[in-house]
Amino acid sequence: MEEKTNVLIVEDDKGLGEFLSTCLKEKGFFVEIVEDGGSALSHIEKKPPDLILLDIMIPVVDGFEVCCKLKQQEKFQNIPIIIITARSDQDSMSAGFESGTDDYIVKPFDAYELILKMEKALKVKGLIDGLRKNLSDMNSEACPPISAIKKEAELLLKGKYGELSEEQKKKVQVIEDRSSKLLEMIKSLSEIFLVKS
Repeated sequence: MEEKTNVLIVEDDKGLGEFLSTCLKEKGFFVEIVEDGGSALSHIEKKPPDLILLDIMIPVVDGFEVCCKLKQQEKFQNIPIIIITARSDQDSMSAGFESGTDDYIVKPFDAYELILKMEKALKVKGLIDGLRKNLSDMNSEACPPISAIKKEAELLLKGKYGELSEEQKKKVQVIEDRSSKLLEMIKSLSEIFLVKS
């Protein structure tokens, strides 16, 4: 049985929180609700959700600060956050995106549009998670043998195992060059996706 996507709603308006919860449960999501920013941060620390729906105007810690705090921590950076707020002014929208939100929806909103935005954000998260896992596997499984090949090619070029003909040197040099480029490529991708994502 497929595990349900866990959505955390951070909303101090109980009626809206329950409305969102009902809509999402009907679509197969597992939903939890907290009513203030402090509770949201504590909850996320203990049980990170797959996606967060976040109001800005909430007690204790406001939505912008919650978003900033989460996006500054590597373990939470890839959790999609969608801000849902009554604030439609440009400054608030800019502040939302600067704080790291993945999307911004103004109340009143269309539930169908919200679900589509959630599905898109979760799809992007899934692709990034998959890429990060593949790069992590590549680092641990592919890099050691590639490094060994590169080292052996270097030793061959230095004459450790005897003199090579010019033709052999050219072929070994190609192996050494390509293994170096492959290791650099894996390193560059890892720096982008394993650290910055």
